[in-house]
Amino acid sequence: FKDGFNTLGVLDCVRKNPNSFKEVLMYHNIKHTAESIAILFSVKVSEEGTNKRNQENEVLSYWRDYLVDAEESSSEASLTDILIFATGADKVPPLGFFPKLSVKFIHNGDIGKQKLPLGNTCANLLYIPVVNSYELFKSSMDFGILNSPGFGQV
Repeated sequence: FKDGFNTLGVLDCVRKNPNSFKEVLMYHNIKHTAESIAILFSVKVSEEGTNKRNQENEVLSYWRDYLVDAEESSSEASLTDILIFATGADKVPPLGFFPKLSVKFIHNGDIGKQKLPLGNTCANLLYIPVVNSYELFKSSMDFGILNSPGFGQV
């Protein structure tokens, strides 16, 4: 192990800056929070001023509320369940995700009349349904996430 690190001079850097490498080389049990999960996801939205964008803005507020509910155990799915559904991983890797995580919206007609979330663990992509109420959003997310062990698709 040391020989491998010595090959490119990494071992000297580790010895000189042990705190800088601690996070990458040592296990840390980091508790997920709504904010930490939200930061991981970039959101792909429609063009400004369109009806789709207005709907997406509303659903985006549902998404943020859903993460808070998951953190506070007010939803059936946990933050870890959400992360697994979108990525297949239950923890954030030390160097982050590649590709970066993103959220896209499922509008009525995009994928039939899909009202459940879809996860693409290869692309770290979470599709969330565009619905009219937070209650419907929450129940759809809980049902989709908790009833899809494996690759995030019901």
